[in-house]
Amino acid sequence: MNPMERFRANLKMACTLKIEPEMWFSPNLENYVRHLASYYQVDAHAMVLAIINGVATTCRSTYLNRASQFLVPCNLFNLVIARSG
Repeated sequence: MNPMERFRANLKMACTLKIEPEMWFSPNLENYVRHLASYYQVDAHAMVLAIINGVATTCRSTYLNRASQFLVPCNLFNLVIARSG
C-alpha cells in the first residue's frame, strides 16, 4: 500500500468514527459542549475532537511509542494525516 492509499484509508476511518461527548466528558461538560455546538452550529463530535486535540498537544509528555522506536506527538492531525505515510 502506497502512502496515498494509506492516507485515504486513515482519513476514511477517521471520518466514519464518531466520538460522542458523553464518552469523554462528565455530564456537566458534555451538556456544555453540546450547548456550545448548537450555539455555534457545529457538530458536537468536532468540538470533542478539537478539545481532545488541544489538550493532547499541550501535554508535552504525551507521545505514542511506535515499533520503530521514535516518538510520535499525540495529536489527531499527526496520528491520522501526517504519519500515515
